[in-house]
Amino acid sequence: PSVCSMLHAVAAATGPSEVATLAPCNASVAPAKWERRRKACLRPEVAQVREARSLPIFWSRAQARSQATFNNERPFPASKFEPFARLLPATANLSALSRWPAGCESCATCAVVGASGSILNHRQGRFIDAHDVVIRPNWLRTAGYEPFVGRRTSINLFFALEAMVTQFEEHQAKLPAAERAIGLATCSSERAISSYFRHLVRMRERARAAIAAANATGAAAAARGRQVSRRTREQSSVYLLSDAVFLRALAHLCAATQGGCEWTRRSGTMRPSTGFVATVLAMQLCRRVSL
Repeated sequence: PSVCSMLHAVAAATGPSEVATLAPCNASVAPAKWERRRKACLRPEVAQVREARSLPIFWSRAQARSQATFNNERPFPASKFEPFARLLPATANLSALSRWPAGCESCATCAVVGASGSILNHRQGRFIDAHDVVIRPNWLRTAGYEPFVGRRTSINLFFALEAMVTQFEEHQAKLPAAERAIGLATCSSERAISSYFRHLVRMRERARAAIAAANATGAAAAARGRQVSRRTREQSSVYLLSDAVFLRALAHLCAATQGGCEWTRRSGTMRPSTGFVATVLAMQLCRRVSL
């Protein structure tokens, strides 16, 4: 189903309790498949995020220390982030990020700009750039297409493969500071999480090399370590999408597919696409969203 049809179905859903009372899927759906999807929809965390009024956008140090489990497709102990605590943002407040528009913790307008060829049928660049926040799923080339897709990017949301992260960082380093975007790495799968942990390892190695080069000792070394960790984190600006946003997207999919029964793919996994997650993210950030 398309993102738009999903959202229409979500709007028609009355609440999370419906998912728990649905009858079994019809016989045409392989039980081994729909039972896995049904189990995902019945997770208590899915119902909880449906009720939540606001959600953290990215994973932070505060969440890693207050939340026992990181709840993606394969939940794992949040304590695994502890060795990289300094490289995580202190809190999930967007206003604390240097690249986030000032005074836009809850923004008026968001544009989600995809990569469909149909976008070249209309010159919407100025309209897109007029939004407070411009979200682009995946890392997309805009140079040469500005009249159609706009110039601004506030957030790039992409799968956390090392190549994607490296490509994003290298591209951002070439841009003026005022034009750089925030990178959000998806968190749904075990593969994405493993890739992000490898990214954190590389960040930690860069920070340690910078500290060694500073050749500080004693109390000065500790202060230098905190400064270098913060600088390394800001230079990267690739953050991990919070598990809460993933669960909210999953909750919408469950509501729109009769608890996983009406799923067109043969897989038993219900994984929100990057474009769908970007739309859910925009709905969390802004009062009005353009797709």
